Amino acid sequence: GIAYSKDGSNFVSCDASGVVLQWDPRKADQLVQIAGEMAFGHGRNCVSYSQDENFLLTGNTDGTLSIINISNNEIMDTQVHRAPITSVAFSQLGDEVMTSSNDGCVAIWSKVSSIYANFPTIMQRNN
Repeated sequence: GIAYSKDGSNFVSCDASGVVLQWDPRKADQLVQIAGEMAFGHGRNCVSYSQDENFLLTGNTDGTLSIINISNNEIMDTQVHRAPITSVAFSQLGDEVMTSSNDGCVAIWSKVSSIYANFPTIMQRNN
């Protein structure tokens, strides 16, 4: 996955090994490695900046959501889905995060209250 900063001065990428890198798009240079490889062969599918660009979300192949503090590279992982996460987003205020997954669900998690809601998506079946 890839996410641009608001001002376009950098972007972050994540990959199947779990590595998260920050890049300078004007010079095509890697600026910093934010997160290293994940254990047990798991990787990161998608990434998103918080509105204040102090945090990153990554959706991972093992169904976990990672919240990464960019200033100190501290990572908090939480199990959200039973299948790989395919997309992640912060709310406008940054107090909630939303994920979708190959398990057919959309989840919303509140950082403030630790309330978690899981909504099944409508899946079209081919008969």
